[in-house]
Amino acid sequence: MHSSRIAILSIPTLLLLPAFAMAQDEATSSSSALIITTDDAMVARGVQSMFGGTGALPKPGEGAAYVLSLDDGGKVIAGEGAAKGWLTIDARPAQLMKIFKQQVTRARMMGSMMGGMALSQMGVDSAEVDDIVEAVFAFPNQVDTLHIAMPAKPEKGKPIALDLDLGPVAKTGFADLVTALHPHPQGLRHLPDDGAMLTMNADIELSSILPIINPLLQKFTTMMIADEDLRKQAVEMYAKFYPDLAGPMSMSMDQKSGMRMLAELVDGKAIATIMEDPLYAKIAQEAGSMGGAAKLTIEPKAFEHRGVSLTKSSVEMEDTGEPNPFMKDGKSVNLGGVVGSAMISVGMNAGEDDAKVLVDSILDNKLKRSPLGKGNTLMTMGIDLTKFGDMIAEATGNAPEGEMPARADMSMQKNDKGLHIEVRIK
Repeated sequence: MHSSRIAILSIPTLLLLPAFAMAQDEATSSSSALIITTDDAMVARGVQSMFGGTGALPKPGEGAAYVLSLDDGGKVIAGEGAAKGWLTIDARPAQLMKIFKQQVTRARMMGSMMGGMALSQMGVDSAEVDDIVEAVFAFPNQVDTLHIAMPAKPEKGKPIALDLDLGPVAKTGFADLVTALHPHPQGLRHLPDDGAMLTMNADIELSSILPIINPLLQKFTTMMIADEDLRKQAVEMYAKFYPDLAGPMSMSMDQKSGMRMLAELVDGKAIATIMEDPLYAKIAQEAGSMGGAAKLTIEPKAFEHRGVSLTKSSVEMEDTGEPNPFMKDGKSVNLGGVVGSAMISVGMNAGEDDAKVLVDSILDNKLKRSPLGKGNTLMTMGIDLTKFGDMIAEATGNAPEGEMPARADMSMQKNDKGLHIEVRIK
């Protein structure tokens, strides 16, 4: 399945974007859309300055911390309260959007302009860009509570922990999505990471959330198609395609061993029929040309192993003068198709031998489906930052500046309040 190259802002940055505007003088308020608690005087002064506050900060008593909050007019209040570690942020993004309405409007206009320039080079229509920007800025209005906690100050050579909680506004699309999200009863088949640079596993039952996310899926899968007739055909094709995706998937990527992906299917035969249809290749060709591919070749049934036929996709990107660490010499070859009830893909330095190993693992039932984690764990991701830095250095000839952490891991769970995200860097 083809994909669109969409730049995604991190959730904390996105939700706090309107709050980064300058506020006025200090005032008093009994409630706040933003409360920042820290035991670090430098951080407290920085927050005060960011929101336009002036004057000396009262030093907290023993066991207390600096507490900075905003009133309904966006004015900063300095006080003290119980210490909660190095830094905690408690925000109500929907309220912040109202408090900083003017700044949000300006940011939205800037987003449309910058997004339009970036995506128009990929052939995306300006109306599509406006829709994307509108969706980005509408999302915080659906978030009731945002809690960010960092128990310890980030220091060189020490692990970093960050916890983030998102609670939805009732009766919104985000609330409906959180309610519908849950792991698949059968779990997923984990691909062995073998010390891979990047691993990602998602365990989500797609049928539960498909009615909610389908409009977004349709937009993302057709925005790279300029021809109106072909776009209509793509909408019809994906209306059949998505319901047969079960949801759970596993992926690993490494510069040496390449990329491997496995996605669970409801009806493997139905998906195989769609992928072998010439229309599927035609849509991929169109999306690839608009996405910057100078040459895209798709060969159905180019590779066979134990009765399994895989499609070969060869991509050659336009020469931008910039090295692409994920595509050696601007070229990429991918093998993909359906094996039983799984859709697989191998690429990025992985070839036919790697495809055979993955096909054998599935046919011989060596990969057992199991839950991703305890409770309602929906996603896990791990990045070997040392390997990632080495890959960038090899591609660009420039090693990353400064000492990088060795690894970053992230997980997302659903709880009774909404979504909980954990990030650990070491």
